Amino acid sequence: MKERTSHRRLSGERALTWVDETLSEAIDKVTITGPGGCGKTRLAIQVASDVIHRYPAGLWFIDLSAVRRQLEALPGVERVNDLHVWATGTSDVILTAHLVMPGGHPDDRFFEAATHQLRDQFKIGHVTLQVLREPFMTLCEVDR
Repeated sequence: MKERTSHRRLSGERALTWVDETLSEAIDKVTITGPGGCGKTRLAIQVASDVIHRYPAGLWFIDLSAVRRQLEALPGVERVNDLHVWATGTSDVILTAHLVMPGGHPDDRFFEAATHQLRDQFKIGHVTLQVLREPFMTLCEVDR
């Protein structure tokens, strides 16, 4: 399937209609972005409930703030930067993130446990985590 990118600033009923129509055109994923509190989660849940009948295998919603909280709860993690989650198909989800860990690099068991937690809780099958002692980028308000 050819990937189509569209950048639109929509809200309310217009956003709901656009996402619904876009999914009707055999596009299997839509990314909803915007600042905190603008209604992204509410829109995603509404769209999912409106279109779930079109997807016999089901739908799932990944709450990125919950993913961030899960990563920040790992031992030694001070904060998470550059969190990216995307789908590569209808069921494959990839995550990359920088973990700021002032205490240094953890062992393989840490990464194995983190990977299993993300797979079990969020259905994220491929995880790449990079450890930094100090962040080399300024934490952006949008990234938080």
